[in-house]
Amino acid sequence: MQATQVTKMLTGSVQIVPYNGEFPDLLNGNGARTASVHVDFPPKSFQSAPQVAVSINGLDINNNHGLRIQVSAANADQNGFNLVFFTWADTQVNLCSAAWVAFE
Repeated sequence: MQATQVTKMLTGSVQIVPYNGEFPDLLNGNGARTASVHVDFPPKSFQSAPQVAVSINGLDINNNHGLRIQVSAANADQNGFNLVFFTWADTQVNLCSAAWVAFE
């Protein structure tokens, strides 16, 4: 494995709360459903598109249905990225939070 030198790094987290009416399809829907939240970096944080890693750090799911959820980063550039929450089948998401780290 080769080491990577990091010159700049930012971190943060995003929380969505379908239970409170935000992205209601994740709570009430069925089948494939997506919610996307745009994250803006402070101006001049990165000179080019950074690498972005995300992970789930909080979850509240209806226990009468299956647990299925993914988080990912999409469309990253030097100004920000989209944090995408994805679920499918009969999963009902009450709340989901994700941590992210962006680095170059």
